[in-house]
Amino acid sequence: MDLKEGMVSKKLAVLAGLLLCASFCLAQHWEFEQVDTAPWGHGVQVRSQSHGQVMLCYASSNGEVRLASKDSIWHHEQVPLPGGVVLGSQHFCIGPHGEIAVTCVDSLSDIHVVERRSVSWESLPTSGMSVDFGAVPVAYDSEAVLKIGYGFQESSGVASLAVAAWRSSQWCLDTVAGGYPGSPSDAWAIELKHKDGNSPWGIGDIAADMPLSGLYVNDVVFFVYEGDSWEVHIVAPGNYYSDRTCSADLNSIGVPQVCYVLYAPPGLPDSGFFCNGVLVDSALPTLAALGIDAADRIQIAYAFAASLAFAYHDARGWHRLFVGSVSTTALDMIVQQTQQPLVAYSDVSGVWLARGVDIVGVEDGSKSQTSSSTPGPTIARGVLMLPVSLQSSHCSLLTPDGRKVAELAPGANDVSGLTPGVYFIRSEPLAGSRRPAAVNVYKVVLAR
Repeated sequence: MDLKEGMVSKKLAVLAGLLLCASFCLAQHWEFEQVDTAPWGHGVQVRSQSHGQVMLCYASSNGEVRLASKDSIWHHEQVPLPGGVVLGSQHFCIGPHGEIAVTCVDSLSDIHVVERRSVSWESLPTSGMSVDFGAVPVAYDSEAVLKIGYGFQESSGVASLAVAAWRSSQWCLDTVAGGYPGSPSDAWAIELKHKDGNSPWGIGDIAADMPLSGLYVNDVVFFVYEGDSWEVHIVAPGNYYSDRTCSADLNSIGVPQVCYVLYAPPGLPDSGFFCNGVLVDSALPTLAALGIDAADRIQIAYAFAASLAFAYHDARGWHRLFVGSVSTTALDMIVQQTQQPLVAYSDVSGVWLARGVDIVGVEDGSKSQTSSSTPGPTIARGVLMLPVSLQSSHCSLLTPDGRKVAELAPGANDVSGLTPGVYFIRSEPLAGSRRPAAVNVYKVVLAR
C-alpha cells in the first residue's frame, strides 16, 4: 500500500467512526430529568394538558401534596388539602379548559376533593363520604363535569364500586358494581376516565373471602356507562395481586387494554405480568402504568427488583426494554405527542421524569405523527465507538435485564468477545462533574 492509499484508508476509517458516533447520538435512549427532591415523591402521577404541558402531582413523607409544572424551570405549588393525607392516596386530573382537581383520603378514610377552575382553589364538600378501600381516582368529562370513583361498604356488608359526579353543587352518586353477597368483600377503584368525551369508564378490583369453599376470589373488573346503565366485565378473574400493577386505557375502537400481575396457584398457568391475558414479562412487578399511542400500540412502564422497565406492543409482538437500575417507589406514565413514552417515577432521591427518545418504532404505526426516517439503534461489529462528548461520563454496557457486562470509555471499545444481540449503554456524569446529574440509556446492537 502506498502513502496515498494509506491516507485514503485512514480517512475512510475516521469517517466510519464519525458516522457510527452520529448514529449512536441519535439512537434509542432515555433522557432523565429530576423534578423534585426527597422527601417528595409519594404516589407520583403525570398528566398532559391540551397544549402539551406536563404536570405532576405527588406527596411528601409528611402528607403534603404538591403540583409541579415546567416552562424553562420547574415550578412547585402546594395543594390546599387537609393534614393527615394517607401517603400515595392522592389522585389528580386536568380538565378540558385547564381545570385541575385533586382527591385524597385522610387517616379517618374520609374523602377530600379540591378544585381550581381559575386562580384559587376551592374545597368541594364531601361530608359523609368515605372510602373503605383504596384511593379515589378522579376525571373530568368533555363538558368539565368532575367525577370520582371509590370503593365503599354498603349496610349489607357487601363492598361496592361507586362513581359520583359533581353537578349543581352536589354529588350525584351511582353504584356501579357490588361484591359477593354473604362473603366479606373489598372493592377498590383503580382508574377512572371517559369514553367518547362523557361516558365514564374505569377499572377496579373486587375481592372476597369465600368461607364455604375456602377460596379467596380477586377479580379485576372493567366498568363503563353505556346508554343509561352501567356495564361491568371481569377482565382478569382470580389471584390478581395489587392495584398498583393494574392499569388500563381504551384503544381507538373503545376496547379496554388492561395490564395486571397474576399469582397462579399450583396446577394453573404460570404467574407473571399480563396484558389482555397475554404474558408480557415473567417478572412480577410491584408498579405498572399503561398508555396507548395514536397508532393503537400499547405502552407499559413497570418496576421490579430495583429495575425500571418498559414494554410496547406492535405488529411484531411485545418488545421489552431496560430503562434503568432504580428502586422505584411510585410510577406513572403518559404517551407524549411524539408518541413516545414519558415515565414519571420516584426513588429515594426524589421525583424523576424519563423521556423516551425513538423508543417506540414508527414503521408499524401508520397513524403515528413521528417521522418514518428516524434512525435505528447503533450497530457495532467487534468495536463499539463512543463519542468524545462522553469523556466526562461513566459508561457501562448492560444486557436487557440490567446485568453489566463491560465498562466503556470514549473512543474504540473491543466488544468482539460478547454474544451478539441487543445491549444498552448507561451513561452518567462522573463524581465531581459540573454537568447536570442526568443519566442516559442508549440502545446498541452487537453484530458479527
